[in-house]
Amino acid sequence: MSALFIPKLYVRPDSELEIVEKAQTLLVRAECLGTLPTPIDRLFETAKISEVELDRSEMLSLWTRFSAGAKRMVSGAMGIINQIRGAADLRRRVVFMPRDDSRARVFFARAHELGHLALPWHKLNEDYLDSDKTLSHRINERFEIEANLFAAETVFQGARFKEMARQYSPDFASNLELANRHGTSLQATFWRFAEVHDEALAGVTYYPAKKGATAEAVQAGFVIYKFVRSTAFAKRFGSMTVPGRLDAGHEWATARFARQQPMLGEIPLQFEGRAEPFLWEAFWNGYCLMVLVRRKPVLHSLARLIGRAA
Repeated sequence: MSALFIPKLYVRPDSELEIVEKAQTLLVRAECLGTLPTPIDRLFETAKISEVELDRSEMLSLWTRFSAGAKRMVSGAMGIINQIRGAADLRRRVVFMPRDDSRARVFFARAHELGHLALPWHKLNEDYLDSDKTLSHRINERFEIEANLFAAETVFQGARFKEMARQYSPDFASNLELANRHGTSLQATFWRFAEVHDEALAGVTYYPAKKGATAEAVQAGFVIYKFVRSTAFAKRFGSMTVPGRLDAGHEWATARFARQQPMLGEIPLQFEGRAEPFLWEAFWNGYCLMVLVRRKPVLHSLARLIGRAA
C-alpha cells in the first residue's frame, strides 16, 4: 500500500443555504418535486430562460461571443470546440448546449447553466463558458462551485434524494439504480449518495496517474481526486486517512479489470494512529475509480468468526 495522507475534502460553499432555497423554490414553482428525472425543460420555462442547441461546428462562433473572463475558465484555445459543455449568456438569459454529449452529462450541464442564471449574484459576470473543468468538483472558483451545487440540488431534488438514499444499502447496485431513476451519471450519484447517507459511509474518487490505455499508463496506477463522507462518518472517523496513490496491484485498483463490475473486500485503514478494519467496494466506469468505504460492522466480524468455528 502506498503512503497515507489526509486528502482534500469536498466542502460546500458558505452560500449553501441560499442556493438550496433557490433550487427548492424553482422546483416548487415549476411543479417538479417528486418527478424523476427532474424535468429541466419545465424549470427553464418557469425561469423564463431560452435554450439553444449547437453543433460542434457552431461552437467556434460561440467562443468569439464570450468575454475574456469566461474564456479563461476553459484551458486554452486548442480543441476548444470539443471542450465546451455549456454556456450561459446572462444578458440575454440564454443557455447554449452542444447536441452530441452523453445524456447524463448534458442533463447536469443544463442544470449547471441554469444555476448561473437563477442565482442573482452571478450577474456580476455577464456570461459563463463551461467545460469539464468548471463542471468538476475540483474547481475552486466560487461561482462554478455554486452552480454545481445548484445543479445537484436540482437534479437530486434536495432532501428527497437523502430520504430515498437512506432506503438503499450502501453499495454500487444502489448507486446504479438511483442514477437511472434520476437521469444522472454514476459518478455524480456516487458523490451525493456518500454525502447524504445516514450510515457511516465515505466515497473516494481516483483518476489514472497517467492518461491512456497503454501498459505503461495502467502500471502507473491512480492518484486521489476527492474524498466525500457522510455526517455519521465524519463524526466517527473524522481523522481517518486513505491511500493517496494506488499502484496497479492495489486491491482497489483491480476494479479497472473487472469489466465494469464492482469489486469488494476488507482493508485496514489508519484511524487515530491504529489500523481499523473497513469494508470497501470499488467500481471503474472507464475513466475514474470510485471506492465506497464503511466501517466493518461488529456483527459482520462475529458472523465470520462463528462461521470459521463451525
